[in-house]
Amino acid sequence: LNENANRLFYGSYQEIERIEAELATKRKQYQLVEMSLMALIILFTGFFGLISVRHMNAANAKLEQTLIAMRAARDEAEHMASHDMLSGLPNRLLLESRLEQAIARSKRNGHIGAVVFFDLDGFKSINDQHGHDVGDQLLVAVSHCLRERMRASDTLSRFGGDEFVILIDELGDIGEANIVMEKLLGCLRTHYRIGQKQFFVTASCGIAFFPKDGEDSQTLIKHADTAMYQAKEQGRNRFCFYEATMTEKVVAQLTVRDELRMALEGDQMQVYYQPLVDARSLRITGAEALLRWHH
Repeated sequence: LNENANRLFYGSYQEIERIEAELATKRKQYQLVEMSLMALIILFTGFFGLISVRHMNAANAKLEQTLIAMRAARDEAEHMASHDMLSGLPNRLLLESRLEQAIARSKRNGHIGAVVFFDLDGFKSINDQHGHDVGDQLLVAVSHCLRERMRASDTLSRFGGDEFVILIDELGDIGEANIVMEKLLGCLRTHYRIGQKQFFVTASCGIAFFPKDGEDSQTLIKHADTAMYQAKEQGRNRFCFYEATMTEKVVAQLTVRDELRMALEGDQMQVYYQPLVDARSLRITGAEALLRWHH
């Protein structure tokens, strides 16, 4: 480069032309090499780019399959967490969530709704005599019957064991609940065939209305449960509306039960024997035992 620089500075005009011609030739050669290199770069870039696209498509497809499987597993886990495994009905958690939403709508719109606590009569004896498999099949059959007779807007939930809870949303009036309940109980007053056996099933139901009988899910379910026990006391195979006096009665019964338990633990009970005397002979013919509670 120094020599060329000297020649450019000191050389003749011809020498300058020769050097310029040589440089022009080399410049063309460089351009050809550069174009060839660019072509190779484009070629290799396209080749590797094609491989990358193929790899990316395969990776995207695999990722999409993984995401679909993850979504399915998530949906299944959410369904299992909110539904009963045996009947497929909403469980207690989902029921309480929907009930809270229905209560909120009731407050906004001024509508009334109802919670029905539904207990099958004598179901324990069916389990004891015929086994839990038969009992489970009967529960599924009953749940199907109830679901077919319900409105789409209502919720049928398996609360546990042989207990169901029904959320009836937006009733026109309390009297409409009588029609709904007769319709529901009607599907139970029939025979169910499980295998070679037939079962006649009845139920006792308690009904609590919102917002009249409670403004939260826990209170409403508890009051409907209390009314259900009242229906059982009245002979079963019927329904009862919740009344405040029912709670007072239940509280009194629970209080006596707890006090009796404490009395037994605290030796507050004492037995007295009272003789039975024959009025004619004035002879003692027996005795009756009296249990006195000192508290």
